[in-house]
Amino acid sequence: LALTNRDEVNLFTCIVAKNYGVPRIISLVEDEKIAEFMSGLGVEKPLCKPRLIANTLNNIIEGRREVAEIFELERGSFKIVAIGIGEHVVGKALRELIIPLRTRIISIFNGEEFIDPDPDYTLKNGDTIIMLTHVDDIKKLEEILG
Repeated sequence: LALTNRDEVNLFTCIVAKNYGVPRIISLVEDEKIAEFMSGLGVEKPLCKPRLIANTLNNIIEGRREVAEIFELERGSFKIVAIGIGEHVVGKALRELIIPLRTRIISIFNGEEFIDPDPDYTLKNGDTIIMLTHVDDIKKLEEILG
């Protein structure tokens, strides 16, 4: 998994992984052209962050789910999910959240823009947190954040 916030780092990581014969390579990218390039290199799942998040936010806006599942990895053990935060976590810094070990925060959407997950970021009313997490931890995240 290459999940940094920098496409060039993720691309380099994928190239190194490919050279070492890693059988499954999955990466997060911002730029659709880089996602296409990664596919050409044999990256199994180049996840284009803007497209994934737009689909999720559409589901949330339409009220389909409080926890929107954006993407499921092929074997089904991990998913990318978006959870709108509840009042009880407004005002807390990301570093204060006690989230499951198998969870990584990818981004925060504040209704207007996507924000990198800085540990010092203070959650605000209306924020949605986008995460990669194990399927067994989704309910726990909903309890912690929702």
